[in-house]
Amino acid sequence: MTPHDARLAPAAGAAWLAATSVWLHWGWWPLVALAVVLGAGMARRVARPALGLAAVTSVIGAISGLAAGLAAAPVAAVAGNLAALTAKSASDAAPGVAGPTEGLWRVDLSVNGVDGVPARAMVTVWGDDAWRGVVRGQAIAIEGRLGDEGLMWRPRILALERPRGIDASVAWLREGLREATAGLPERLRPLTRGMVIGDDSGMAPEQRAQMSAAGLTHLTAVSGSHFAIVLVAVTAALRLLVRSRRVVAIATGLAMGMLVCLVFPEPSVVRAATMAAVICAALWWGRPAQALPALCVGVIAVSTTDPRLACEPGFAMSVAAVAAIALWAPALAARLTRVVPAVIAHPLAVCIAAQAAVLPLLALIGGGAGPWSVVANLAVGWCAAPVTLIGLSALAVAPLSPELAHVLVTASGWSAWPVDAAARAVAALPGAELMVPRGAWGAAASGMGVAIAAALTFAARLRLGLPLLAGVLVLCALAFPLVARQFLGTPHGDWLVVACDVGQGDGMLLRSGPRSAVVIDVGPENGPGPACLRRYGVERIDLLVITHPHADHEGALREVVQETPVSQAWIAPAEPDGTAATFAAEGIPTTVVHTGAAVEVGDVRIVALGPRGDDVGEGSTGLNDASIVTLATVDGVTVLGLGDLERDGQLALARRMGPVIVDVVKVPHHGSDRQEEALAELVSARVAIVSVGAGNRYGHPAPDALALWGARASATLRTDLCGDIVITPGPALATSCPTGMAG
Repeated sequence: MTPHDARLAPAAGAAWLAATSVWLHWGWWPLVALAVVLGAGMARRVARPALGLAAVTSVIGAISGLAAGLAAAPVAAVAGNLAALTAKSASDAAPGVAGPTEGLWRVDLSVNGVDGVPARAMVTVWGDDAWRGVVRGQAIAIEGRLGDEGLMWRPRILALERPRGIDASVAWLREGLREATAGLPERLRPLTRGMVIGDDSGMAPEQRAQMSAAGLTHLTAVSGSHFAIVLVAVTAALRLLVRSRRVVAIATGLAMGMLVCLVFPEPSVVRAATMAAVICAALWWGRPAQALPALCVGVIAVSTTDPRLACEPGFAMSVAAVAAIALWAPALAARLTRVVPAVIAHPLAVCIAAQAAVLPLLALIGGGAGPWSVVANLAVGWCAAPVTLIGLSALAVAPLSPELAHVLVTASGWSAWPVDAAARAVAALPGAELMVPRGAWGAAASGMGVAIAAALTFAARLRLGLPLLAGVLVLCALAFPLVARQFLGTPHGDWLVVACDVGQGDGMLLRSGPRSAVVIDVGPENGPGPACLRRYGVERIDLLVITHPHADHEGALREVVQETPVSQAWIAPAEPDGTAATFAAEGIPTTVVHTGAAVEVGDVRIVALGPRGDDVGEGSTGLNDASIVTLATVDGVTVLGLGDLERDGQLALARRMGPVIVDVVKVPHHGSDRQEEALAELVSARVAIVSVGAGNRYGHPAPDALALWGARASATLRTDLCGDIVITPGPALATSCPTGMAG
């Protein structure tokens, strides 16, 4: 095996760590630790040049991260508020495919101004049909409420300009390919577009799920393999026509630049483009290009110029896959040649190394790859070359000859057919739905497995006992969450919000720590509310909120406080003495809450939007209108709880509350027919939750209530149909109706 030149590796790692630490606000300890490591390494004279360069790149990366943070500060400052943004679209509009985003259109914006103040940041918009025709490069002015995670839901477009210059040319070429592929079969159309220019927006959810189960989604996300295909093809063609290597280097570099423009500068694309630039430079100087130094240059370039991009999961996965292919795959191929022919061993080693390297990262971000992904990639990975090259040829000739473009895309589309066939076949195989457990546990377990496999690959001698022990350890680690789920009753270790199915009543958990929560209402007496706390591993209640004194909200209070320690409690002004006495008997500090009360406990910040003093009325309706209305943030996820507000209470809240954009809204009064459009019109949500009992005698939820709030939310979920409704963390809001435990 060829030795690798790793002299740039410390510089790449230092630049990446420094830029990431500053951009993600990890504090100064990673930089201090880096300085200590570099300083200690300087004691070895042979390492001084590499470590000196690493010190320089780390300083540049830290400065770049700081500058990027300062440029983005005006955007961060208006989080949670209504703001006017001027920006440039950084992507074409892509449709939401399922759940909260279904029916909306996603556009990434490069913001250059906030309320007239210059800024530089990225914001993701989920908009209605007015956003459907947005393409990359359009200047746009919008107004909306910016979420804590850089998200805007249904903002209003104030101005929209056509793309200009190269952006207009790119939009024209991409549209030409879309028109040329319009005649392809339904499943091949989005697959071909995705494999050629990364546009899989028309892919059906079923096909996406099949591609994911087969581990083939990377084929529709333009990445390093696409650049390698185009680089080899362009260089080989030019070598036949031109003798000057410098002309070939320039022409190849221009071709790579054009490809970046066509497929957009996504994280993996930027990494691949920088590596291609290094290869072109090596060609210019007549020197051989090595993968590891080229990868290191790419990491340094991205970390020191765009720390935001360096922190994207796609960039990390791209770097991990290329590093594994360069460092691990050759040794793995040498091992495999002992049992399979070399013609199979080398591509198999590449598939295994690339898939294994990204597995821990996929687990962290909530993704995964099925157990048959290596087989699927080995079987149809070769399709990427003909689909990409023929498809790009069709894109180039479409403006000149639509007829020829149609012929070419037909050939490209049918070259993609084996990929679709493999995805369908693999998704139907036994165990295809099995994935590495999501979250930190799955990442750690899969990382341990990958590390053991790599160590065994490079071991001088293989003994049966060590691989067997390693395999058993990894299997135990991967199986632990499944066993815990079965026997310990914690089905969702990574939950953020749970709307418990307590029957006809309310009960919600907001996760404030590993074993603690803020609890809003506890459901009826002798109901499943306490069991819900046990089910999700809540051992301490940091704050218990009883929105109002009705049995379907506080009935299980005595059982809950006797079972679970409660740090503090909120009660409404209309609470009878009995509720306060229950808390007093347990020595729980209690606050009578009015509008404006706020507290931060663990990972939860909660603010009371009501009631005001004049909201407290008489009788059952008056108690409902005196409900504590809460606006909470849980690890970036916003939750609006509207208690049991009746019409008067909803109107009073609407008069003093401006428009809000939240991730989750709990529909008032179990979705009764007493809903006010004036309040609903102020709320935009990704998920509307109706806490309601199956077959209740009140007729909840009313069809009109479902229609009203369904129009303001991307998804409407009901506990009578879902059981517990769980919101889990991830790059996008994930919801599930997982348990089937009806109340």
